[in-house]
Amino acid sequence: MSIKINMISRLMAKSVFAFLAIILSNCNSPSQTNIYAISLNSDIDFINMDRQESITMKDSVVMFFFMKYTLIKVPFKHYSLSSDDREGIGNDTVLLKHKEETIEHIYILFKNGDKYGLKFNSPEERNGNKVNVDSFFSKKAFFSFKNFYDDINDSLILVVKEDGKVKETYIPKIKYDESYNDTTYLYFDEALNSIEEFSFSKVLDNTKKLKLVKIRLVYNALPATAVKPFTPRREFRFEMKKAASFDNKKIASFINSHKLQLSD
Repeated sequence: MSIKINMISRLMAKSVFAFLAIILSNCNSPSQTNIYAISLNSDIDFINMDRQESITMKDSVVMFFFMKYTLIKVPFKHYSLSSDDREGIGNDTVLLKHKEETIEHIYILFKNGDKYGLKFNSPEERNGNKVNVDSFFSKKAFFSFKNFYDDINDSLILVVKEDGKVKETYIPKIKYDESYNDTTYLYFDEALNSIEEFSFSKVLDNTKKLKLVKIRLVYNALPATAVKPFTPRREFRFEMKKAASFDNKKIASFINSHKLQLSD
């Protein structure tokens, strides 16, 4: 009888150890639940007064969050000259070069809360260059643009709620000058409440108990005057979204292979 009990105990112990091994292996290996990502987009209208039209400047990044690290994927346009073409003009032949545009990316890796991180010019680059994270953030409108809401001067005139989403419309009590927009639209979504590493406004997130995910600042068109030409309508738009599908293993591998270069 004691032999059977000992055998059963040993089998149970083996099962427990096997179960713990599975749990530990899952904890140590990157999984889909360990990494999440958001995309940040901005569209800012500038006025070309000569043509009296607005020109939209677009920008975007993708932020990946993995353990205590953040990886930012930053697109940029790369221009190159294609193969030469020859074209006849009269009795002469001229050499033509065509400029081709491609989208490439740089990568900024840093430990959450650190002032400095590393910049990589490609996913294959082994050693990153030191970069000031705050300086990088200051060059991106969706990181540095904070003065979009004034709780004293902005009046809430409309609230629309639907399926965990809220849209609020504000107008200023006093428009001191033309730098003040005419209407502010704030969009909140509880589906992104779990995103803690980035916020357009922590004050509004905490107050509303919802994540501020989109901001629209609208400037109405201004009629021509004796001293100023007509000014077209324009907008500043900032938006946060859950990032589209991405390769979890590649992102985790990139961070794990380069995080030792970051200072502790």
